[in-house]
Amino acid sequence: MISATIEACFFAPPPGPPNAEALRDYIESLRHWAEITNKSLAEVLVSRATQDVLVTNNCYPIRDWLRKMLVETSVMEYDANTVARLVETLLSRAEVLEERVSITEILVDSLAIDPSITSKARPADMQWETERAAIMLAVIHSFAKSSQARASCLVTESKLDTNVAAVRCQIPLIEHTRADLAGLPVVPDYFSGTVPVGNTLAGCMLGLDEAAILCGARSIDDVLNAFRIALCKYRSSSGQAQSCLIFPTVGFNSHFLPCLQNCGVMQNVALARSALRAMVETVENIQMAKTHPLRTGRGANDPQVSRGGQLAWRRDIDRQYHLHYWHGAQNILELACMVVHEDFHICL
Repeated sequence: MISATIEACFFAPPPGPPNAEALRDYIESLRHWAEITNKSLAEVLVSRATQDVLVTNNCYPIRDWLRKMLVETSVMEYDANTVARLVETLLSRAEVLEERVSITEILVDSLAIDPSITSKARPADMQWETERAAIMLAVIHSFAKSSQARASCLVTESKLDTNVAAVRCQIPLIEHTRADLAGLPVVPDYFSGTVPVGNTLAGCMLGLDEAAILCGARSIDDVLNAFRIALCKYRSSSGQAQSCLIFPTVGFNSHFLPCLQNCGVMQNVALARSALRAMVETVENIQMAKTHPLRTGRGANDPQVSRGGQLAWRRDIDRQYHLHYWHGAQNILELACMVVHEDFHICL
């Protein structure tokens, strides 16, 4: 599952004079992430000091300022208590970023984040809490190899023009219990890394590297994660952004992950990307010329392999590798295995 760290400024009132459009965007963003959490489409995290920073700056609890702002902007379709419960629920359900990444503290000098992910109108401590989260996630993306780490992103209050932010800084102090940060640059050298960013889950997914996630997969959940990101990117690029988060029901055979490993997918980013493309094409019913029935023999008239009403199919990934899958009634799919060219078996 994607882990989305919601930055502190996201929960604070929109900066600047009361504005109806900004207030509606704020509330809709909260509703979006509450729905994502309720549907278990992503795991929400916050930094340890998020709630304290919000309280210090009179941004939490939100009922009083929100009720006043709703009246000032004549936004009448929302109720302050209902919106406040969204914030309270998100904060109470969220895991703690520092505990997840095993980094308890980090201090930096000469920090540059491009593009800027915070508004200069925000208090300095709130801006730092956001920047601190971005730095931690950039460090994790640079050094961790697990799919879980590679599927992490930062949820920003701003709707940026890019889905990846570049982070550059000196790190004079970092307290952690990780075993993979031995290569972290020491002052006066600079650390440079990137962090996926977005205001929505779809936006965050566009910044993630699905092939890298598949290469690090250790479970079918990791494979599903990579597939969903690839599907979201395909739909976004083909003018179907509104359906990016409507994920079809796709089954994975228990042998599917071992087959990927046996074909060397985890050691070949290009092959991982091709395999994901084939999965997306299968689910979206496109590029059907690459698809052929799997038959019981080599004859063109031999019956198609079947299993309880499902038919077996073979899709070309490239000239060397193929994706075998089951297709049943009501468009039910099970991705069965990935095989080499001369292999025509399918996992039952």
